Amino acid sequence: MRFKSDAAALENPKVASASPASAMRRWTLPAWLDHFNSCDLKILFRCWVAAWVAVLLVFIRPALVHLGQAAFFAALVLFIIPPTSILLVYLLATLTLLLGMCLAWAWGLLTMKAALAARPAAETAMKFQALRERAGAEAQQTGEDPTWLAEILVHDGFMLDARVTIIYYFTADLASLLVKPGAAGVGIGAASCVLLFPQSTSFVVLEKTEKLVRLLNLSLVSTVKRLARDPESLEHLKAYRGKVISLYKAAEPVLALLPLDMSRGRWDSDDVRGLHGVVRDAMIATLSLTDLHITWANTKEKEERLEKHKATAHDGAGGEITEKEKEQQDIGHRQLLENAHLMSALRDPEQGDMDDRAFESLKTTTAEILQVCSQSIELSARCIHTVNACRWVRKPSQRTFEGVTGELQDMLAALRSATNRCTIDTTEGLIESYADIFDEQGRLKSADSCGPPPLRGIALSMIIEERILSIARALEALLEYILQLMQSRTTHRIWFPCGLGYAASWMFSSKGSMPTVSTSTGHAAEHLDIDAVPETVEDQAKEAYRRLRVSKGYPGTSARRSPVSRAVAATYNWLFNPAGSFAIRMVVVTITTGIPAAIPSSAGFFYREKGIWAVIMAQTCVLVYMADFTFSMVSKGLGTVVGGILGMVTWYMGSGNGQGNPYGMAASSGLMLVVVLWLRIFLPPSFTKATVLSGVTFCLVVGFSYDQHHIRQYGLPGVGYEAFWKRVVTVLIGFTAATVVQVLPKPPSATNHVRRTLANTVRTLADHYALLLSHWGRRAEHNPLREVGEEISIGIADNLMALNEPISQLPFEFSLSPFDRKALRETQEQCEYMNQSLRRLLNLSTSLPAELQERLVQAVGFMDDRVIGEIMATLDIIEQSLRTGSPLPERLPAPLIGRFYSSWHVRNRHAMLSIALARDENYRRYCVATSAYLKFLSTIDDLVIILKARLGECHVIHQWEDA
Repeated sequence: MRFKSDAAALENPKVASASPASAMRRWTLPAWLDHFNSCDLKILFRCWVAAWVAVLLVFIRPALVHLGQAAFFAALVLFIIPPTSILLVYLLATLTLLLGMCLAWAWGLLTMKAALAARPAAETAMKFQALRERAGAEAQQTGEDPTWLAEILVHDGFMLDARVTIIYYFTADLASLLVKPGAAGVGIGAASCVLLFPQSTSFVVLEKTEKLVRLLNLSLVSTVKRLARDPESLEHLKAYRGKVISLYKAAEPVLALLPLDMSRGRWDSDDVRGLHGVVRDAMIATLSLTDLHITWANTKEKEERLEKHKATAHDGAGGEITEKEKEQQDIGHRQLLENAHLMSALRDPEQGDMDDRAFESLKTTTAEILQVCSQSIELSARCIHTVNACRWVRKPSQRTFEGVTGELQDMLAALRSATNRCTIDTTEGLIESYADIFDEQGRLKSADSCGPPPLRGIALSMIIEERILSIARALEALLEYILQLMQSRTTHRIWFPCGLGYAASWMFSSKGSMPTVSTSTGHAAEHLDIDAVPETVEDQAKEAYRRLRVSKGYPGTSARRSPVSRAVAATYNWLFNPAGSFAIRMVVVTITTGIPAAIPSSAGFFYREKGIWAVIMAQTCVLVYMADFTFSMVSKGLGTVVGGILGMVTWYMGSGNGQGNPYGMAASSGLMLVVVLWLRIFLPPSFTKATVLSGVTFCLVVGFSYDQHHIRQYGLPGVGYEAFWKRVVTVLIGFTAATVVQVLPKPPSATNHVRRTLANTVRTLADHYALLLSHWGRRAEHNPLREVGEEISIGIADNLMALNEPISQLPFEFSLSPFDRKALRETQEQCEYMNQSLRRLLNLSTSLPAELQERLVQAVGFMDDRVIGEIMATLDIIEQSLRTGSPLPERLPAPLIGRFYSSWHVRNRHAMLSIALARDENYRRYCVATSAYLKFLSTIDDLVIILKARLGECHVIHQWEDA
């Protein structure tokens, strides 16, 4: 159990519409248990019915005899791919699974035919004759059926021949034992998707869109609390951001299938796609405001750390400390002390009073628009819910839709009015709050001490205003779009697929990927490039990087190599890169664990003890990196034990000490399936393989135990506990083989993979920065590199997002690297902040007027060669430290933010702000651009400190005082 405060809105989006003061603290279940709502329970019921029906096939004798000892594989398929989603997604996933099984079957038939051709037909006939004679002789001695005895002899390796078994191991028709029940499981799952709470693609997209819209309100709640001087915690803000992104990402796979949708409702697939687009714009605006809160929360924590460091910088101030602690404190001491002095210099009591007045003014002038925006969000979500609810029966009346349309018109007018008032009142309120910094002519006062402080507060206030107004404009577009749909779509009708050609192109495209739908959205990545266009990212990114390399002249400066040396190098890289090493390990572990099946003396033992499961476990455990392997092995072991225990409980509940009563077994398995499926559906995605194996072990124990007394089959493992411990033994054998192959000759390190990826990311960020400088100040029609920069930003965000799971699993890896999970997670976070800042600057370069772009260049030294050189040099040193693990030099251009303020003081002795300019709406975007640039610089400084704390400093310069 965990405790939750008024941030409970994170778990329930509807709470966001309530005021912060009205939110009460309450106890709540862990995320994987908190699914007692109608939607999740419907999904669970659908999956439970399908799995239970599939398990019943084992207890129905005609079905058991027809499907064979692997009849339980029908239920196993439903554990691998449960029918949690719409019919189309389920069919695409399961038919792909069946297609793979059938291709393997076909390949087995071909290899069997080739293998048998290696042995002369006369010799094969002699072997068959010897088999008949041997079976007949044993039948006379035992009285058993000769056919049965011949089957036992075959399984015990009587027909094995090295020339044959070196090409194939198992009977080629073995796949039929799995394909038939697998097809039955797919059919049962498809039927459950159609008959039990069916959902169309548009219904699922609208449902997720509604949840996303409701969740946007939390950003406004955080803003109200920030203006009331009661800010949210940094953890809360990050959790909210992650939840929004997770929900958005969960809708993307289904969105790709909208052209194939057939549904009944008011809106067609194009309407739903368009709605998702405007909601995406609103999400971008709210996340930008949330990012601002996160930046402020980070800044506050940073200031507290710097104050603590400054307090302990003097001898004896920190009390008695050890030499090691003193050495640790000295790392990065110079840069930290400079940062602390800078923070102190930026503080001004008089300026603080003006900032207080500005915040009070903002709180008053933005109260109305924040409330109207909150009401707009709630109304938008209610409209989507009304359209999406009860499509066939009990649908809302026409009067209801007319009333909602009227509300939309009134809310749209109220939002526009509030936006206009906020634009005027907020700006005038800020000017009044900072009236002391302007002279009688409305220009900024000039003084020797005049530097950043007089502009800092008003700039930050204008940034808040701009972010709030951006949300209002995005919500206005959302209300307009919904109102247009409400007025143009006035009846329910059946919508047929409009993209059958799209389906064919998707199926035969090498770039397509299997869409998946997850019912759990709380465990996805926390980072998302919200400017990405999924359909064109891959092609555009490749073109972007190609153009980038050409601009650098890589092809012309690279050394020429002979064709032989290039071929050798390419072959070596292909074999021994992480993917190639993984493939080699997979081949080795498959052959090693499968050898006993090809040796006559051990073939019978391998078959009787189901050695194939050891092979499967070894194959599924081998992974690319060691951290993933360790986590996978531990989680799969626990999943096997849990599934085996549930299977034993099911068997003994349903049959006791008997041979298995079908009615008792049906009742007990139905009860236990609820637990197994709950774990499979609602646990985080990282536990998917473990929960699948839990369901597999459950099926094996129940299925083999029932087969023991109800079907004649050689090599059944026994009932109950005996079947369970034999399954555990095969799992342990697979684990052992996988461990040996994974560790030897050298375990692949996930830590090294993460730090190399981060090093490459820093290099790409430097490229992005160079492209931004190339792009700044040029007109949009003369900017061929703008798209390149956007695609670089998309690629960076995707690469950083892909590191979430590897970093989270680093504690499972034994590594001698100086980097740990905390340092790499902080580095990943700082890279994402740099990416966001550069992307924001790139976008502003097209919307900011040319004169203000030039003003930024002159004011902050944006294009100054010395500044650019310092930034590039620092990024290069960061990259090399991440790549090699070497310490950073003590003296660096960092802190860059301090050098920025020093340069600002020199450049801006004369007034550069006036009341007239402050009233210009473009000046707010100018403030946003300045803030983004400062964020970029401060993030580089923070990254230097993070790496110094982990790697240490080199080339230390000692300053000695004369005696």
